[in-house]
Amino acid sequence: MSGLSHEPPHHTSVEQLVSLAEQALADHDCESAINLYNKALHTDNKNSHAILGIAGAYEHKAQQTNEEAFFKLAFSNYDRAMYMKLYIPESIDGLIRVGTRLTMYDEVIAIIKRELKITPNHELLSGALKKIQTISLLSIPENRSNTASKPKLINRLLFDFVMPFAGIVMFLMGVMLPQYGPRLKITQFSFAFFVAGLVLFLAYIFSKIHKAPEIKKRKNW
Repeated sequence: MSGLSHEPPHHTSVEQLVSLAEQALADHDCESAINLYNKALHTDNKNSHAILGIAGAYEHKAQQTNEEAFFKLAFSNYDRAMYMKLYIPESIDGLIRVGTRLTMYDEVIAIIKRELKITPNHELLSGALKKIQTISLLSIPENRSNTASKPKLINRLLFDFVMPFAGIVMFLMGVMLPQYGPRLKITQFSFAFFVAGLVLFLAYIFSKIHKAPEIKKRKNW
């Protein structure tokens, strides 16, 4: 803190308010910076410097306090900057940075795609889309650790092959035992095999249906 007062004089212009806010932020006085940026936006709600400034001030405040609410306010204002067509590294990087902190990958992707519909083939936006998609992909737990790849492969083999195969075999045994079981004297187990096989197979099907959206999401990348 510099000890300087960041209170604006009367009849201060938007430019002066923004300048005072920038000085307050440089002095790590986030509260004063946010108040000054808000005053500037109250006068001119489309002022690009004030929009980006308050987004940065909220992000700085969030880093100081580690409060999610301030990160969300920062994200909202970076989104506002994008809506205002401020396609510059400061706004794009801020959106990705805060969105990643909040794990709001889908929201960031949607915002960038929204802007690309309006401004197709924009170099910075296209690069940002690839960047956030990569970050989102790497954030999936299955892709985070190579050390766990062998257990996961075994689990996948068990789930995708052993489980449905066992379910089908037990189901067929439950169906066929009443016909061939008397010779082996094991007909009493036919219903148990039938139910167990059916449960295993249905559990496999429902699990696949549950994972379908995530698989589709990965294919879209």
